[in-house]
Amino acid sequence: MSKTDSRWIWIALGLFSIILRIILGSFPEVIEQYYSRGLFVGVRNIFDYSIGMIPIPFLYVLILGVLCFVFYRIFRKKGNELSLKKRIINITFSITAFLSGLIFLFLFLWGFNYGRVPIEKQMGIEPRALSKEELKKEFLVSTEEMVAAYDKIKNYDQAFFKRYIFEENISNKIRQEVGRTFKDLGYPVPGRLQVRMLYPKGSLLRISTAGFYLPLTGECNVDPGLHPLQMPYVISHELAHGYGIGDEGTCNFIAYLTCTSSKDPIMNYTGFFSYWRSVAGQYRAANPDHYKAVRASIPEGIGEHLKLINEEMDKYPDIFPAVRDATYNAYLKTQGIDEGLKNYSRVVLLVRAYRNDGLKI
Repeated sequence: MSKTDSRWIWIALGLFSIILRIILGSFPEVIEQYYSRGLFVGVRNIFDYSIGMIPIPFLYVLILGVLCFVFYRIFRKKGNELSLKKRIINITFSITAFLSGLIFLFLFLWGFNYGRVPIEKQMGIEPRALSKEELKKEFLVSTEEMVAAYDKIKNYDQAFFKRYIFEENISNKIRQEVGRTFKDLGYPVPGRLQVRMLYPKGSLLRISTAGFYLPLTGECNVDPGLHPLQMPYVISHELAHGYGIGDEGTCNFIAYLTCTSSKDPIMNYTGFFSYWRSVAGQYRAANPDHYKAVRASIPEGIGEHLKLINEEMDKYPDIFPAVRDATYNAYLKTQGIDEGLKNYSRVVLLVRAYRNDGLKI
């Protein structure tokens, strides 16, 4: 088969996957049953017992392979005899085939999960927009929960948190906790999903990202520059992606459920602490004076934790934040998440609905 024929195949596969995604977007139950609980379970197992067994992030291997391929294509002699016009056409055709192939692999290895049945339908809860009074109540309740959780760990110093978070098996521990949450929610927990720390520190934070799941490698990737108190929640969020959840707010909700229901007091505190920061961000915009009064009343140790996290984040200032936000916002909307980046804050609506319906996992 000629090179040109193979490129046409990738273009056709890309178009086919896009059309299929559009059609199946109207049938979330089909995606849930046959993809998320079917094909994707197989994909998860294949990744975890192949690439997942390698001791380093496979993203490093992938980047090296792409660079070698590009270097080879640029400097190989074959094709240099073509006219400039034909070379431009050839390159454009190759890029189109490459991008089409990426779209096909992205959707079939993970991306169809964006169209699955929403978690609120799975749980039988009804999230809705909060009034100012409801937001105030949620802020006060979450503050009380955070302070109660803090009382159980207030004697631990920063050195202890670092040892706890960066010990060798912390990712395995959190994966087991997330697996427990998924089972309680009625979701499958296939494979042995890996969490990788991507060095150098701050490489993700500089683009306003704490971590991401890469469908092409089947691995969760997290920035080691995060403060230790951020790690359990962020790792739980990325593991939720890895187990087939596309919606960002839902991943935050699963991280909340996982950490706040954990018997480990540190995970428990980080869950309430991280969620409080989400609620506080919204409440501060709605009622800044009352927010400041409540913020001033919380224990000094919690205030110190907030300060340390801000200091850690200040080490890695954003690079082109507007470009990053615009790009990711557009990406989320193409996946059917109409609110774009605001989807992250949906966790507050889900938690509030979860409280109102008296559910417990």
